[in-house]
Amino acid sequence: MRALSTTEILSVWERGCGQPPVRRAFILLEAVCDEVLEVPQLTIGRRDELLMALREKTFGPRLNTLATCPRCGDPLETDLDIAALRVVPPAEIKAELLLRADGHELRFRPLTSADLAGLSPAHDPAANQLRLLTQCLLSATREGREIPPSELPPNLVSLLAEKMAQADPQAETLLAFRCPACGHEWQGLFDIVSFFWAEITACALRLLREVHVLAAAYGWGEQEIVRLSPQRRNAYLELVGV
Repeated sequence: MRALSTTEILSVWERGCGQPPVRRAFILLEAVCDEVLEVPQLTIGRRDELLMALREKTFGPRLNTLATCPRCGDPLETDLDIAALRVVPPAEIKAELLLRADGHELRFRPLTSADLAGLSPAHDPAANQLRLLTQCLLSATREGREIPPSELPPNLVSLLAEKMAQADPQAETLLAFRCPACGHEWQGLFDIVSFFWAEITACALRLLREVHVLAAAYGWGEQEIVRLSPQRRNAYLELVGV
């Protein structure tokens, strides 16, 4: 895994504007994966593992997160190393898994990015959950009789979701918070796609402002300015009083 270049940061930002998060993840990884990699078929955990590696290569190992205390509303800033977010994955993420409970036998596979890409934001959460279940459930039987996913009891659906998360542990990364103002403790989901994309956006907009200033001052083209090293670009910006 290599870092995104300055030119690639602008390119992925431009391509990802207006796209849903799952598509942005595709764009980020496809920009740097020189080897053949079927990004849509990656499990969510494997995808996020690669995104963390790309983020570390591009912006460094430190993360600065912001949260709001759900009890008192105070903002909380946390600085941590990206290594703290990585979990040890199973030796091998199996393509097919088995769950037996309450007379049911379920054969299923882990969620992939392609599964998420197929969801519609226009549908309610229950409809999307059923769609995911239908896609990932390879077979379902009750007392030996095959049944459709819609007939699974809610407690079994919850157990299935839990087993899927255990099989692909990096797919759900939780951060522990403690509010210094009121002492409230809670956990929050860390979404590497949204976090990384916010950084990409901030970086791209900063680069465009720098291009605007230097192009106006020196008459250079965008590619000339973008290809300058950060040190040289900053030196020229200082010379024009920015």
